[in-house]
Amino acid sequence: MKYDKIMFWFGLDGTLYNLYQLPNWLERIRNHDASVYEETHCTIKRGLDALDFCIRFTCGMFDYAYQSEVGIITSGTKTSTYDFDQEAEQAKRDWFYGCKEISLSNMVDKNNFFFIPYGTSKTKVIQDTRGYDPSTLHILFDSSKEARDEWKEQGCNYRIINANRNMMKQLQVLLDRTLD
Repeated sequence: MKYDKIMFWFGLDGTLYNLYQLPNWLERIRNHDASVYEETHCTIKRGLDALDFCIRFTCGMFDYAYQSEVGIITSGTKTSTYDFDQEAEQAKRDWFYGCKEISLSNMVDKNNFFFIPYGTSKTKVIQDTRGYDPSTLHILFDSSKEARDEWKEQGCNYRIINANRNMMKQLQVLLDRTLD
């Protein structure tokens, strides 16, 4: 199928932000400590490399002639409260847009940053805010198998990149097969 637009969507925790390598990360979350999302040094290089490529792709720095955008979809935790979700969302936004290792984060439209309550479908958020458009290819980079499986079920214009593996290699294969 020929697509008119590509949306690159990135999960945050485990994809760009190395939350699960922080000491006591789970205890801090259970104690509603939003500072767990403010560790400036906690980046995942393979995620940042893929993000940088996608941002450059959207800026027309490659030979692909596709309209495209980059977005972030991140969620709260199982033990969240409304107040903690508010604090976590702000901390995650501040981390993403303030992280010095993400040199082009200002190229990601703030309206494309979605924080959703735990258990909310990532595809539902996209479809509710963007509508369903079969001419748009949605590519999700995510470390969560559950999120990737749910994304894949949405149809042929929803593709996945496993953030636990070489994202750039997967992306290159996907783009070569899809954009020929």
